[in-house]
Amino acid sequence: MRIIRLYIILCLLGCVSMTATAQNEHNKQIRKFLRNGNRQFREGNRDRATTSYQKALTLDSINAKALYNMATSLLPEEFWRPWPQRNDTLMNKEVNRIDSLFQQAADHENNPLKKSKSFYNKGVMYQSLYQSNGKNEQYLEMAIEAYKNALRNNPTDDEARYNLVVCQKQMKKKNQTPPPPQDQQQQNQQQQQNDSTQNQQQQQQDKQQQKQNQQQQQNQQQKMDQQRMDQMLQKAMQKERETQKRMNEEMQEGQYNRRPNRKNW
Repeated sequence: MRIIRLYIILCLLGCVSMTATAQNEHNKQIRKFLRNGNRQFREGNRDRATTSYQKALTLDSINAKALYNMATSLLPEEFWRPWPQRNDTLMNKEVNRIDSLFQQAADHENNPLKKSKSFYNKGVMYQSLYQSNGKNEQYLEMAIEAYKNALRNNPTDDEARYNLVVCQKQMKKKNQTPPPPQDQQQQNQQQQQNDSTQNQQQQQQDKQQQKQNQQQQQNQQQKMDQQRMDQMLQKAMQKERETQKRMNEEMQEGQYNRRPNRKNW
């Protein structure tokens, strides 16, 4: 009987040992994928880093570190640059995926300081989306809530506090500038129409003025041409008078007959 009990105990110990060995190997493989992903991320190979983190999550779907690192690798390289231009459906799908990963990382993380980082990155994501994608108020609300959660887990995070104040000021400013009422919109439309009409009238006046200036220039040129012709005619007449006077004087002196009556070739 004692031999049977000893045998059972040995079997149980063997199973426990085998289980522990398998678990250690399992955890070792996860750490390997995480280290490889971190190395790829530092080298700028974000797609490869994401693949490594995904492999780690395949082995442990609630691994907080893998969830956090994968979400970070999916963000744009610099938060404050505009997000890549995509249609709304694809961008919303990607944003929702990153949000879910950060949220899961926070849910499965016991360390409040690490949990705070997940919420902080969520806040930065939504704040950058607000800045670079049409000032969508919903993004601003999500950023404010994320920064508040970050501070709940780490009240000493000055960066989260600063960003929260910036977002709250932007929200306050946005709420203080309501859209113009219907009457104001009509007035703006009427003003635009009036401005358009005035521009057309001004263009017509400019064309008429241009025509008048061209006509004046033509008249002035014609007048100047006429003056030059008159001057030339006066000079010719003066020269003719001088010639006639000289001929009369020569005729009186009897010299006219000594002149040839034609020019030789």
